[in-house]
Amino acid sequence: MKRFYALALAGFLFISAKAQSDSTAMRANLTAAANKMGQLFIDKNYREYLSYVHPELIKMIGGPDKMIAMFEKPLGEGVTFRKVWYEEPLQLIGTPKDIEAVLPENIELNTPKGKLVARSYTIAISKDKGKTWHFVSTSGKTLDQMRVVLPSLSPKLVLPETAAPKLTK
Repeated sequence: MKRFYALALAGFLFISAKAQSDSTAMRANLTAAANKMGQLFIDKNYREYLSYVHPELIKMIGGPDKMIAMFEKPLGEGVTFRKVWYEEPLQLIGTPKDIEAVLPENIELNTPKGKLVARSYTIAISKDKGKTWHFVSTSGKTLDQMRVVLPSLSPKLVLPETAAPKLTK
């Protein structure tokens, strides 16, 4: 009987370690995908960038061409995107339909008054167990506002408050 309990415990520990390893790999894959998406945006490779954007958002904007036209409009006199980067996910939630995550998003802009750094949060969704991800930037919106675009978001998802952008000379 002791042998049975020892084998059961060993099996449980193996499964637990495997799940943790899978979660670590999924987090790394998610962060890498988000950062690739950010670099595509900086490089103005908008067609490939859209392959990372959640299809519902593209549809809501009016399709890929309208979304690209929106990106190509100038931000303002002397304002340019300098850098976009994402940090490790704060949350990773499994639902019956998908996996959802919240990642910190950092955007750095050059402006005539100096460097502007804005931090907000992006929601990531995978329908294939973390192999591929689609993203929606919250841009300071609440979860209720985000549910207009993505009504099936998990009630367990939490969006931290967005801080005001910081301007440095």
